[in-house]
Amino acid sequence: MNSNRFVLCLGVAFGILVGLGGCGSNEAASPVAGEHGEEHEEAHDEHEGEAAEGHEEGHDEPDEGVVHLSAEAMTVSEIRVGTATRRAMSGGGAFPAEIAFDPSGTAHVSSLGGGRFASVDTKLGDVVEPGQLLATLVSTDVADLEGQLAHAKARLRGAEAESRRNAMLVKEGVGPERGLVDARAAVATLRAEVAGIRRRLAVFGPQVEGLVALKAPISGIVAGMHAVVGESARADEPAFTITDPARIFVEVFIPELDIARVAVGAAVVVRTHAYPEMALAGHIAVIAPSLDHATRSLSARVVLDAPDIRLRGNMFAMVELDAMEGRSIAVPADGVAVVQGQDVVFVPGKEANSFVPKPVRLGRRSSGYVEILAGLDEGDTVVVHGGFVLKSALSGGSISEGHAH
Repeated sequence: MNSNRFVLCLGVAFGILVGLGGCGSNEAASPVAGEHGEEHEEAHDEHEGEAAEGHEEGHDEPDEGVVHLSAEAMTVSEIRVGTATRRAMSGGGAFPAEIAFDPSGTAHVSSLGGGRFASVDTKLGDVVEPGQLLATLVSTDVADLEGQLAHAKARLRGAEAESRRNAMLVKEGVGPERGLVDARAAVATLRAEVAGIRRRLAVFGPQVEGLVALKAPISGIVAGMHAVVGESARADEPAFTITDPARIFVEVFIPELDIARVAVGAAVVVRTHAYPEMALAGHIAVIAPSLDHATRSLSARVVLDAPDIRLRGNMFAMVELDAMEGRSIAVPADGVAVVQGQDVVFVPGKEANSFVPKPVRLGRRSSGYVEILAGLDEGDTVVVHGGFVLKSALSGGSISEGHAH
């Protein structure tokens, strides 16, 4: 045991001596190398400091998780921003509808007879006032009536002269009373004929030197137009349709199984397909007495509290009952994307034309909308169209020149 312990101690001592000797020899052999090591270390620290300072001053790198777009890229990508609103997401929560102009606020202007347009003094979309000239046309019917009127007037002047002559003869006692009576009867007949022709001409509207003037009967917007210079006017097709844009209503079609849920005066929300962010309040004013035989649906008329100037006739829409339960916060499906396995929507960033993904929890889908169960509040500003484009840019793509690098 003692011999083994001695050998072990000797080996340990020898190892320590060798280690000390090696360290000493290295320091002694290369003193210059140590100096260079210190210089290299200082230069490395200085380089790191400059790099850090340059990074701090430059800010060349974009914020992580933020998409920056230029104004041109915003236009090209057609990204639209709206608000998160509540919608009826259940299957029977929304009913199809169409925008229509109120017949009592619409006028169709046309020529009652044949003719040809000589001039057109308005265009589609113009705002007109009552009595404003829309177009003039040459009418063959009016020309015929004007010829008849001129002939009747000439005969009337002859009959009036004959009546005056007979009256003078009777006064002098050289003419028969019978002749005077017949002359006065002829004058009355011709006057009635002239008056009748004038009334027939008045039906065609004002005439100026043989041209028929088509004028606006009401104030409003020219919503329809079929008048072209040189073309023939058609009696079965209005040349102009004028409507008051403020007098517009929504016709909603309610399935037979849901008519028990609808009543006159019920509050509704109207949304159009063309403008998903639009939500117009209104109420049901009229309900049809019977169902449509082909569609088995009940037609009802909705009056809007404040019509929007963007509404157009025959535009498709959806009508939701305002008091219906189950209305949820929802956004258009075009504004939702999946980033790294997480459902997100994009909200505006701190800088102009910048967007940040915001995680959300999704629910049901209905009519192009997605229910938001968590992550957004009602009224929050959010991208409603272009979510996939922003996702592509966030993943390293680019949008025209707008994606910051």
